[in-house]
Amino acid sequence: MSVPTRTESIPRIYMTSREIEVVQLLVRGQSNAEIAAQMGIQLQTVKNMLSTLYAKLGVSTRLQLVLLALRTGFVA
Repeated sequence: MSVPTRTESIPRIYMTSREIEVVQLLVRGQSNAEIAAQMGIQLQTVKNMLSTLYAKLGVSTRLQLVLLALRTGFVA
């Protein structure tokens, strides 16, 4: 899968504030368990959110998700 760069356009996709928070924490290198603890949610909820994000963004791994977030300027 090719991840778009900042100069490439990606489709506008609706993300909840919680999904955005998960992406930001992923970019910081936090594990699923750390994300769950920081957000005060269950580990399974984090896993479910990641599955939803993968489908929404057309990626299949957390690395691809982090690279997409970084390359498109979604997070700094």
